[in-house]
Amino acid sequence: MPRPYSLELRTAIVRAIADGTSPEEIMRDFSVSRRTVYNYLRLVRETGEVKQRTGRPGRREKLDAYRDRIMSVLSTTPNITMKELQEQLSLPVSLCTLSRTLQRWNMVTSRSQNRNRSASSELVSDKDDPIQENISNS
Repeated sequence: MPRPYSLELRTAIVRAIADGTSPEEIMRDFSVSRRTVYNYLRLVRETGEVKQRTGRPGRREKLDAYRDRIMSVLSTTPNITMKELQEQLSLPVSLCTLSRTLQRWNMVTSRSQNRNRSASSELVSDKDDPIQENISNS
């Protein structure tokens, strides 16, 4: 993503527009796109200034509104599965989204922790794997 234009340049563009300069002249004089000129106009109309907007761009996370309820359920029922959590709170997301959100919040349900531990301890060595054995004997 390219760096945003400086506040001085933004202010100069808006001032030129206010002075009656056409968008085409501004594009040429300041080496910016037509979209940039109109974006700055819209920004001034909406906020009254040309400063960059603060915060992370993009969509808000779907489960942010449910965070307190999710944390409450996880603290009172630590052995709950994600499927049970989703059903109990009628969460409007898939299990995959719920899992990613809990990971982002540094929260993991105890059953998923156990599953990960048991999966790593049950790894099969190449010697015990019949497919690997057939490949080696070929």
